[in-house]
Amino acid sequence: MPIRPEILHMRNAADQHCGEVGARCLQIMRANVAPTQRIHLHCFTGTVEQVVSWLETFPKCYFGVTGMVKEFDNFQKTALRRIPKGHLLLETDAPYFRARQASASTPAFIGEVAMEVSRIRGKTVEEVLEFTSANTRILYQI
Repeated sequence: MPIRPEILHMRNAADQHCGEVGARCLQIMRANVAPTQRIHLHCFTGTVEQVVSWLETFPKCYFGVTGMVKEFDNFQKTALRRIPKGHLLLETDAPYFRARQASASTPAFIGEVAMEVSRIRGKTVEEVLEFTSANTRILYQI
């Protein structure tokens, strides 16, 4: 069993949902990585189809959501709602994706990410922080 999680950052400025990049990455991972591998899809901005495909192939896949969640379109919001509670992570991606008028992002803004996720998923901020913190500990074995 793999010891460390794989962290993947799949973004393409020309492809808001990372469809082509995500599909190619999944294809490469399927061919080279055991299905038991723990995976962190950092800065996830994908679709329901991507959530389903990654979880079918890698049941230990986690989806990290950053402050970009404030700009999610309806497809991305639907995907966020479909990520199982036990597979969602919160991120700030500091120093990027700054909040409000801040000059840079810091981990201190994790609450703002949690607030937006809670609004989209229809949960309390406390619930979101609780289960995403637990997921982080599981993924990173801390």
